[in-house]
Amino acid sequence: MNPDCSDSAVAKPIAQFADAHILLTVGRLSSFQTTDAHAPLAIGGLRDSQTADTHAPPIPYILQSFTRGTYNIHGKENSHTPVVQEMSRHRTYPGIVDVAREAGVSPSTVSRAFSRPGRVSEATAQQIFDAANRLGYRSGTIAPLTVGKTKHRLILLAVSDISNPAFAQLIRNTQRECMRQNSGLLIADTEETKMNERDSLHDLNNVDGVLLASSRLSDTMIRKFARHHKVVMINRMVRGLPSVIPDYRPGFESAVARLITLGHTGVTYLTGPKASWAEGMRWRTLSDVCKEKNMSLKRLPCKEPTFEAGRKAFSQFMQQPDSTSIIAYNDLQAMGFIAAAQQQQIDVPQRFSIIGIDDIADCTLLSPTLSSIRIDRRKESKAAVAMLFDNDNADAHTSLKVPTQFIERNSVSIPGSDH
Repeated sequence: MNPDCSDSAVAKPIAQFADAHILLTVGRLSSFQTTDAHAPLAIGGLRDSQTADTHAPPIPYILQSFTRGTYNIHGKENSHTPVVQEMSRHRTYPGIVDVAREAGVSPSTVSRAFSRPGRVSEATAQQIFDAANRLGYRSGTIAPLTVGKTKHRLILLAVSDISNPAFAQLIRNTQRECMRQNSGLLIADTEETKMNERDSLHDLNNVDGVLLASSRLSDTMIRKFARHHKVVMINRMVRGLPSVIPDYRPGFESAVARLITLGHTGVTYLTGPKASWAEGMRWRTLSDVCKEKNMSLKRLPCKEPTFEAGRKAFSQFMQQPDSTSIIAYNDLQAMGFIAAAQQQQIDVPQRFSIIGIDDIADCTLLSPTLSSIRIDRRKESKAAVAMLFDNDNADAHTSLKVPTQFIERNSVSIPGSDH
């Protein structure tokens, strides 16, 4: 029997077990100590030929011990049957229930504040964020467990819909920034589905980092993925990760102020995808701005951020057309809305004014040209790529807001005017 129970003696049977091509997730493997210098360690019957002992504990017993915390294995005197003793449990971290109790709200409200910001008022959301900060809820910067030394000079950009011209702008500007970093760019089109996005993030050992643009994944899933890859969020906030997001307030304030000046008293908002974080922020910001300016506001649900969805929204709107102005979730919806109105011989902007969001190039090709709230994709791309490659200061990055700007064109005018 081999009296040596050092780390190397422990590692050998573990390596043998790994050679069996069986992968088990057992948590963090802690150091082993024995009070009996003659107590061998075996794993599941795969024993070192020099330390074979039929009294060694079976692998399920050992692995079950590992998953409960940090342990040492001590052998009793003159006995080869190890006894597993718990040392100290890992530190516990605050959860949603703790934040809810601290903020004086329900756990479901806390969950919505982080994942669906449009369903929680700005004041309540701030109250929840303050409580989360006090408790340290998901406050630490998430860094990958292991960072490879090999530089592949390649990053991944995942977008929710590559056919949307807004993402085409983002892709082009990100590619330019990657070229400045002497790196290539890999594109993943998730087609507005969580499953496609999740699948696109598998087996990414050949990239140096990932940019998630308008991700539809849950915060929990993104945070787990960030444990293994360097991640920067675009158009989405996840606590503990660097992010670049639009500041919608300047654009909405200017747009609503202009509509009021022209004589509009109410606005209808065409919504975006329910799973979209940006949709929640746009609705909440617009709601706050309209409330501050005494502008009536109503929602018109749209399932998709597409041209066809805008066309369908027009039919719904005309069932009760009590607003003289429309703000759409994006430019594509606004264009579809205008196209459907023109097919019905309804004049835009004489009957109602329309504003989109994104300011894509096609806004100037329409008749009338489309007013829009511009999101500077160049600034977004430049900041996001810089965060991804700035290894030395990665922990210092939080969220960077890129101001939006209202661009007025011919789709807005005085209600009832002969434009």
